[in-house]
Amino acid sequence: MYDGILITECTSQNWLGRGYGVHRLANELRKHGFKILVLDWAFAIDMPLYKKILDLAMGPETLFVGFSTSIFPYRMQDVEGQEKASLLQASYARTSSQEFLSLQDEEWYAKGLPLQFANGNSLPWLQYIKDKNLKTNIVMGGSKTWEYFGTPLVDHYFVGMAETMFVDYVLSISGKGPKRIFNTVVDYDTKAQGNKAQFNYVTSTTRYQEEDFIQAYEGLGLEVGRGCRFSCSFCTWPLIGQKNVADYTKTPEMIRAELMENWERFGVWKYYVTDDTFNDSTEKLETFLAIIKSLPFKPVFWGFFRLDLIASHPEQIALIKECGFKDIVVGIETFNKAAGRAIKKGASPAKLKQALIDCKAAWGGDVLISSQFITGLPGEDTASLAESVKWFMREDAPIDAIGLVPLRQYAPDPLDRYKVTSQFEREADKWGYSWPDPVNRPWYWEKADGTDITNYDEAKAASDYWEAMLGTINRKGKWVFKHTAFDHGDWSWEELDALTWEEYENVPKVSGNMPLVHKQVMCDYFEPLLKFLREHK
Repeated sequence: MYDGILITECTSQNWLGRGYGVHRLANELRKHGFKILVLDWAFAIDMPLYKKILDLAMGPETLFVGFSTSIFPYRMQDVEGQEKASLLQASYARTSSQEFLSLQDEEWYAKGLPLQFANGNSLPWLQYIKDKNLKTNIVMGGSKTWEYFGTPLVDHYFVGMAETMFVDYVLSISGKGPKRIFNTVVDYDTKAQGNKAQFNYVTSTTRYQEEDFIQAYEGLGLEVGRGCRFSCSFCTWPLIGQKNVADYTKTPEMIRAELMENWERFGVWKYYVTDDTFNDSTEKLETFLAIIKSLPFKPVFWGFFRLDLIASHPEQIALIKECGFKDIVVGIETFNKAAGRAIKKGASPAKLKQALIDCKAAWGGDVLISSQFITGLPGEDTASLAESVKWFMREDAPIDAIGLVPLRQYAPDPLDRYKVTSQFEREADKWGYSWPDPVNRPWYWEKADGTDITNYDEAKAASDYWEAMLGTINRKGKWVFKHTAFDHGDWSWEELDALTWEEYENVPKVSGNMPLVHKQVMCDYFEPLLKFLREHK
């Protein structure tokens, strides 16, 4: 029986990754002697499986069951007439809307916990917890917590990074710490920086348990730094504008220890680096490379990078490849100067394009580059968008995946205090944005800036059109993070690289293959977990 249970979803419909935040919280609670079970892959948990797990894991001592909303579906819809919540709004992958929506026709998916919660059907699930133990608290946290306010039977909602707040809470309700009164919405230390004696990010680590059933083929989350030294107006990450890299970067010893433990215990060699901007300093890349060179194995990584910094610091190009990055996402957003200035990404488009050319020339197919453009930014019209997209449609375009999405910003709302909003969103009226129906259509904006994209629908139509045009281009990149190992075992980078293109195209991918992924997690995770829980009850 467990003191607490935390439930989370997989990170994407485009690759197979566990939610990272709840494993961080579980680690902090275990330091205080609490026995915590983390349940991953919530999309595969239907009601019968949910009851089986809770019957085996809950007892009189269970203090809480928690749900992370970060990777749950958005509940606020931006598809006119769509009655059901879906993962469509999360922009997890460049998969078509119809492919996402078709998942809802899969019985196992439609009955899965995340979609049931998003569609307002959470009461039977939460009532089952209270029926088993009326004293067990129900909590929610994660980046979408505000979208789930008002969920029946939830005792508390935690907003922001919760390593200090949630530990305080569990110590209080368990009697192991000072008794405190907590508001329904707990948000007094949303950056987890209020008590360095209790929690210091730079010396923290994330360890997995036997009952996590980590597989060698998985890509695990890895935090190297939490925060960014820059303060872009378009950024919605909470820890920006931090000037001292050492203040928000883990010590080399902690990073190396985490990588080594996961290799020695589980054989894990793939990681999703969760840093907001991994290349915010060359010093950080050099320190990370020294760690990698000290390892007895060669891990590979996926991460977020700023292209303008690569352009300004070309020495980073070689470092990125040497560090083991195989898949990077660069936030370009626009090649339009006026739009770039509005979101404080004013680097010269020519300079950005040359940086892409230099990266691709140095990396070839060893490091794949993805990016995204946003339609509906101030000052950018359809002609400007067309010019940018056509540049990427060239046969020699130095990009492996490029997508377009309409600008998503919502009408000002009293709940904004519980969200992480960007400076650009907070000053939207400055750029001519307004919301004619903020109550019923809070996603629908209108814009008066003299361009021919004057509202959300026009921005979406433009993104859909050019997205379809880009979909006609078949870039031959081998994505080490996007395949599924089911029925084969792990695919090393060397194995994938040795395949012909025709052979690689037949390797099952996660994207568009969720029924296979469902089968995989049932076989490799839930069946062993149930066996473990029965044996240790």
